[in-house]
Amino acid sequence: MIRTIWLCKNELFASSISPLLRAYGISIVTVTDPEKVYPYIEAIEADLIIMDANWNKDDHWGVSFLAELHQRIPSLKAIFVTTTFQFKLCSKLEEAGAMGYFYRNSGNVENIVHCIRQVHSGAVCFGEIDPALGEMPEEKVKRA
Repeated sequence: MIRTIWLCKNELFASSISPLLRAYGISIVTVTDPEKVYPYIEAIEADLIIMDANWNKDDHWGVSFLAELHQRIPSLKAIFVTTTFQFKLCSKLEEAGAMGYFYRNSGNVENIVHCIRQVHSGAVCFGEIDPALGEMPEEKVKRA
């Protein structure tokens, strides 16, 4: 079982996809309070963190929070979730330690499973360049 912690403002996405991922051997614990992240990482021995790219809980923004997490736990594997590809944001998240991302509105749960498995195994999985995730429509690419 791959143990994941999902950091998100609204747990609806994570809770709705949880039963689907469980069928693939992936468990989800959703955390909406950034102060509870570290105890959960230790308690469930999380294999990786999945977080909203634009997560802004209190003063914790996705990029700075991921950088802080990665600094405190260098071995931490992280994936972020986004609704559209934004080159600047993706670059900042990669610099902060993210090893992959997938699209929240992916119509195919196998894309999400593929990304989680890739990162869990130590590989990177960035949606716009991973051939297993297919070609991304050009209109979704928003390079700033």
